Amino acid sequence: MPCTLRGTFRAGPAAALLGLALGCLTLGPALGPGFVLVQDMVFVPDPVFTRFTFGLAGSAPRVVPSDAVVTALSWVLPAEVVQKVILLGVFVLGCSGAALLVPSRRLTPRLVAGTFYVWNPYVAERLLMGQWALLLGYAALPWVVRATGSARRSAVAMTPAAAGGFAAMAITALTALPLAVLREGRTPWTARVARVAPVVAVLAGFSLPWLVPTLLRPGVLTGDATGVEAFAARADGPFGAVGSLLSLGGIWNAQAVPVGYDTV
Repeated sequence: MPCTLRGTFRAGPAAALLGLALGCLTLGPALGPGFVLVQDMVFVPDPVFTRFTFGLAGSAPRVVPSDAVVTALSWVLPAEVVQKVILLGVFVLGCSGAALLVPSRRLTPRLVAGTFYVWNPYVAERLLMGQWALLLGYAALPWVVRATGSARRSAVAMTPAAAGGFAAMAITALTALPLAVLREGRTPWTARVARVAPVVAVLAGFSLPWLVPTLLRPGVLTGDATGVEAFAARADGPFGAVGSLLSLGGIWNAQAVPVGYDTV
């Protein structure tokens, strides 16, 4: 056990530094002065709180509470610095969390796992789509897995996803709930309920910022059948849509595919 703990203490900071390096390498010029504006990623110099910030302007609360979090942080730091800290934080959080999930005392396999978790088509394509709020939830997933079984630790681990909003909380729920149900194998249903209930409570509580505006919205949210086809997974490489999905790619927007994917 002492060796395992010592390995964990060493792997955490090492993986965090590796994540920071990978983030700098990935973002490159985006870390320079000014803002990065791409697709869904819109940061402004002097954000202010409005009804839209809290999802009370009548539209779907897609930016709740992420816009409010950015606005609040921009009172402390310049908004352009906030953007860069968040983007780098995705790499640091994801790389260190994935590294600590690896059941090995050796540092190398942990760093390999951390690298793969943040250096892959999924992260690249979501960055090119500007989906930083979703990536906050993605980066925190390894920590959510580690925290399974403890309501307090789960709440801390889900905080980045809570800041990201609906999409981030959705992937968190899809990860946390099955783990809570299946943890420790075959157990009485009462024990499973006792494990799942705190997770559901945390998920529900962190979803209130966007769930309440959705319920208070004057009109109902309607779907469009054409959207299913428009946003369906597509092939972004030579192995078809299924191959793209298995390689963590397959995003619907061809403009969000890094150059060279279709020739690999």
